[in-house]
Amino acid sequence: GHTSSSVDSFAKPQRPNLDPDVETYQEELGSKGDRVRELLKDHLGDVELEVHESSPLHYRQRAEFRVWHVGSKAHFALFDPVTKKPMLIEQYPLASERINRLMSDLGDELDGDEMLRRKLFQVEMISNTQGE
Repeated sequence: GHTSSSVDSFAKPQRPNLDPDVETYQEELGSKGDRVRELLKDHLGDVELEVHESSPLHYRQRAEFRVWHVGSKAHFALFDPVTKKPMLIEQYPLASERINRLMSDLGDELDGDEMLRRKLFQVEMISNTQGE
């Protein structure tokens, strides 16, 4: 059977990685593949799993942020699942480059529009692989 610890390592909440190290991407990908193989070994038989690489940065085409108000400024925020506290961010390197540009543009608009800044509490941003 499988060990509880291999299942727990997938289920345990993890902090959003706001500063990913692209130098360790291959190692991390290999480690994840090994954990999945170990987790499923009793169910795979002779099937060999294939691991497909994605870009180590800007691979998410969808991102949801809270809009966190501090004084007269609005910030984008993710919640740390461990501490349950907001993590204020300017950019999100896992999200597409287009979403990062939208974060910057929307942040500028919020800074200049008090009513919008006061009433907006959450944003969901979606892009596509063509940068739109």
